[in-house]
Amino acid sequence: MKADLIERAKAHVTEVLKFPPAMVPRLVAALEKTLDDAASALEAIDTGNPDYTEIRRVTHILMGNAPTVGAAYLGDLALLLNAAAHAEKREACAAGIRLVLAEIK
Repeated sequence: MKADLIERAKAHVTEVLKFPPAMVPRLVAALEKTLDDAASALEAIDTGNPDYTEIRRVTHILMGNAPTVGAAYLGDLALLLNAAAHAEKREACAAGIRLVLAEIK
């Protein structure tokens, strides 16, 4: 769930990465925008006829950002969805989209 993800990210960048407290709100705002944009893009995909290029684009962003903010599970989900898109596996993409959306919404 997005709210939990944001809270874990705040803790990760503050406690693990030792970001200055003044930077955290800006980082959280950027993360929220990234998650909202990813959710919108994935929701717009027709899972009956998926746009594999768009799935790869969105998952590439999530794979890069998720580990940075301590969201390993989201990164793993994005990696699996990315692999399904590369293999053009329609059913796996549909399942992966559902899982990613459950994590970022």
